[in-house]
Amino acid sequence: MFTSGLLAQKCEGAAKALIAGIATQVNLGENLLLYVALDCIYECKIEGTTFDKEMAQFLGSHLKLQKVASSRTGPHHCDIDDANVAELAGMLKENSTLTSLKFNADIAVLGDNQIGDVGADALAKGLKENSTLTSLDLGDNQIGDVGADALAKGLKENSTLTSLDLGHNQIGDVGADALAKGLKENSTLTSLDLGHNQIGDVGADALAKGLKENSTLTSLDLGDVGADALAKGLKENSTLTSLDLGHNQIGDVGADALAKGLKENSTLTSLDLGHNQIGDVGADALAKGLKENSTLTSLDLGHNQIGDVGADALAKGLKENSTLTSLTWVIIK
Repeated sequence: MFTSGLLAQKCEGAAKALIAGIATQVNLGENLLLYVALDCIYECKIEGTTFDKEMAQFLGSHLKLQKVASSRTGPHHCDIDDANVAELAGMLKENSTLTSLKFNADIAVLGDNQIGDVGADALAKGLKENSTLTSLDLGDNQIGDVGADALAKGLKENSTLTSLDLGHNQIGDVGADALAKGLKENSTLTSLDLGHNQIGDVGADALAKGLKENSTLTSLDLGDVGADALAKGLKENSTLTSLDLGHNQIGDVGADALAKGLKENSTLTSLDLGHNQIGDVGADALAKGLKENSTLTSLDLGHNQIGDVGADALAKGLKENSTLTSLTWVIIK
């Protein structure tokens, strides 16, 4: 659009006036223009200069909106990649109103985002200097261990973010370990979604250890992880209230470990174990855990392999439990 004009020619005064005008329109609801501006600023990168960064920060200082998503409903959509995110991260440094950023690539609703480690690193740097953002959704992208490590470092210095969604990415044990270290030093994050990544037992163990030293996280979605490691973390964590382990391959052994964790945990109120492979033995172990737990109010065991024997054990456990108000299970015959 205007890359061959004012910005490309580095006419700073006129360029700022144009960007200020665009910011005004964005503030009035024309969100699509924000991405046009970011694309144009990116195309004006000139080696050895900081003109594009200056323009991005100028744009950020003039935005008054609170929420940005990677697309809007209607015939238009905006594809976000590392280049766009790098410019947006620069904008974050000077913005004082933005509270929510969503770059979730749910194709049915949003644009086809391709944010990888480079984009995650840029956002992490923006997080270090931003003091208003509370929610960051980077689900369904291509962020791996390197990007997770960068975001973990950003968490250590950020004091406002409360919700971080990294579900459906490519984060493995190394990235999980980095995030666990970030959790130890972060004092504001309350919700972390790491579901549907590539985190195994090693990463789960690291996160469990991170939970022991974190005093703010209340919701954790880990997806395919080691139930035993998490159970050990539950014993010593005093803030987590919601744990989502649905759609995994947790069987009777994992259920038994979690049941033991429940006996010593005094904060968890919601546990989702739906869509797993828990059978009668695991149900019996959880029933015993319920007898000694005094905080859990919701337990989802739907779509497992629990039969009449397991259902009977759970029923007996309920007789001695005084807090559970919601229990979901499907009897398999």
